[in-house]
Amino acid sequence: MGLERPIGRNKCFLQSLCRRRTCLVRTCETLRRLRKLYIQTVSSILEFIVLISLIDLSGTLDIKEHYGYLSTKPDSPRADFDSVMWIASCTKLVTSVAAMQIVEQGLVDLDEDISRVLTEWKNPEILEGFEEGTGKPILRRAKNKITLRQLLTHSSGMGYGIMDPRFQQYVNYMKTPSGGKSLVHHSLLPLMFEPGEGWLYGFSIDWAGAVVERLSGCASLGEYFAKHIWGPLGFTEEDWTFQPQKWQADKPRVALQARAPDGRLQEVEGLPLPQTGLYDGTGEYDGGGGGLFMKPTAYMKLLESLLLNNEVLLKKETRNKMFEPQLKDNKHLLAVIAFAEKNKVGDEVPAGRTTQYNYGLGGMLLMEDIEGLGRSGTLVWGGMPCQAWWIDPSSQLTVFWATQQLPPAELEMVKYMTKFERAVYEELKQKQKL
Repeated sequence: MGLERPIGRNKCFLQSLCRRRTCLVRTCETLRRLRKLYIQTVSSILEFIVLISLIDLSGTLDIKEHYGYLSTKPDSPRADFDSVMWIASCTKLVTSVAAMQIVEQGLVDLDEDISRVLTEWKNPEILEGFEEGTGKPILRRAKNKITLRQLLTHSSGMGYGIMDPRFQQYVNYMKTPSGGKSLVHHSLLPLMFEPGEGWLYGFSIDWAGAVVERLSGCASLGEYFAKHIWGPLGFTEEDWTFQPQKWQADKPRVALQARAPDGRLQEVEGLPLPQTGLYDGTGEYDGGGGGLFMKPTAYMKLLESLLLNNEVLLKKETRNKMFEPQLKDNKHLLAVIAFAEKNKVGDEVPAGRTTQYNYGLGGMLLMEDIEGLGRSGTLVWGGMPCQAWWIDPSSQLTVFWATQQLPPAELEMVKYMTKFERAVYEELKQKQKL
């Protein structure tokens, strides 16, 4: 149970924060709105932790702000950009870049039968339902082959294992042994539809990470990231890891937190996932779908590199391909978004918006402008603890919104994030008029 933090201490901290010039270019209207909103939120005892990095290439905005503390303990230090966070599904973008690197090298084609590399998926089956009365799974052999493009766009048919009740029912009936910590144990289950003929969020990008491991010759995905992602960007394994338990205990790490009924934050022990070994650093594989723990500065550097298209990680044409729509028919993706909005579920899927989306090679793609918010061509995704990133090439803007707030899409956090996003685009709009 979290301990109450004195509100007076928060106000004192915010007053000193507001006197600092943490906007590197100028103290802009976006920052004034951001700070005012946070003060109002804390005053109503709805404090939270958020680290925000934003840069646009015009020089209008360059914001690096941090609010909140590492934990709910009264003597907790403040969180800053050297504080480590679990970035959850934000990991998927990193793995996607790694996969596009090996495509660039000619080691694999986006549309070949990926079972050449992932022999486990040579003859996948599709779960069509369950027999009435007996509950026996109804299975059939898949006609289509799984490709790397489908893995990177969540159109392979793979789900998220026992986090989906259908898979739980399947596992229970088949009496599948529990307790394993490998990618095979977590996710080698029937597909939910023919590869390429649907959209389902799941373990697809974890398997894309396995493709990178096997074709690169690296012993692990972490080794590949060190050599080909974070190393070229100027970071060491002191800045990121798949195994946080191997770091020194004094390394500053932001605790996962959730809101108690009275609105105050309390710490959450462990990751809110149904299986040990899944993204918590104790598994037998590096989880390319959600296993990274890192400093926000390192992740922002990745986003900046993709925004700049500076060829540090990918050739220009390869990076551009990531921002192209990959789904021939986006109706399945739109159906998932509509369901998430109607039922207020999901972490990365945006809430309260009606627009056209497709999927790129690394994130969801906006196919039209959203009034007062994102622009067409923006690549966007996020992570379970209310995290979000986006790269908007037309506005020459990238943002990383880093928190450790649960549950996913927590209402107060979504409100705060949306107001921030609107303030950013309003300021860009006003500057363009000058």
